[in-house]
Amino acid sequence: MSNNYIINELISFGIFLITYIYIFSKNFSRQLNIAIMINLIDDFSKLLPANYASYLKLRLFTGNYRQNNDYERLLFIKLLGCILIFLFLALNIISFMVSISFFFLPDILLNQHIKRRQTLIKLELPKKIDLLLLCVDAGLSLDSSLSKIIPENLKYLTPLDEELTYLTKDLLFGLNKEIAYSEFYKRTQVTEIASLTSALMQSNRLGISVAIILRNQSDYLVNKTAKLLEAKAQKLPILMAFPLWFFIMPALLIIVLGPSLMLFFDQIRIIKGN
Repeated sequence: MSNNYIINELISFGIFLITYIYIFSKNFSRQLNIAIMINLIDDFSKLLPANYASYLKLRLFTGNYRQNNDYERLLFIKLLGCILIFLFLALNIISFMVSISFFFLPDILLNQHIKRRQTLIKLELPKKIDLLLLCVDAGLSLDSSLSKIIPENLKYLTPLDEELTYLTKDLLFGLNKEIAYSEFYKRTQVTEIASLTSALMQSNRLGISVAIILRNQSDYLVNKTAKLLEAKAQKLPILMAFPLWFFIMPALLIIVLGPSLMLFFDQIRIIKGN
């Protein structure tokens, strides 16, 4: 195999990778021709296992990709990536294996997006509960408080603000509160929100004050966050041991023992010379 062939393959693969990442971006994927996509994906989607198809739909729903054609877009991107990489590389077993691995690349990117989104929701949830508690203590109802804590400017909406917007719309359109709260958890898949929504449903059934529920949830989240921070602080000595042993200690030993070792070997040379 000549060097020119390897260089050409690397250039082709680089062009494909750039094209693939650009196509996977959300703004560009929404401009794809829907008719072409649906015609190409209909038969392909039937070949997928039912469990995998339902898993993809659930992950898209959790990642805030909830338009009607988002599932077809994802399958189109996965199929397009496999075909392009199989054609850009030589038609052999290696290109087939690489194309199969690229078939699952959107799943990895989607899972990373969901994890980042859930982390942002967890970090912002205590602040929103405190704001809800202030509004409820001021005399507002829970539904009115939800609409008050959401920014009016859409540019500043966080992932939690988006989910609260959906929750507010569900309640405004007359959806049952328990169903709205359960859908709120299904959209996020965050355990803290599951605890909050279950407590709100219990208050709705038993007539418990919402302020008491929110105050208890706020205390619970503060204590949980404090315990997580304490656990991370306890892990720091273990995490710092590896860079200390492999990076700091060798340099420190060279600085401290270096001159002594140089004098020692000089004395050995003198003794051998005599």
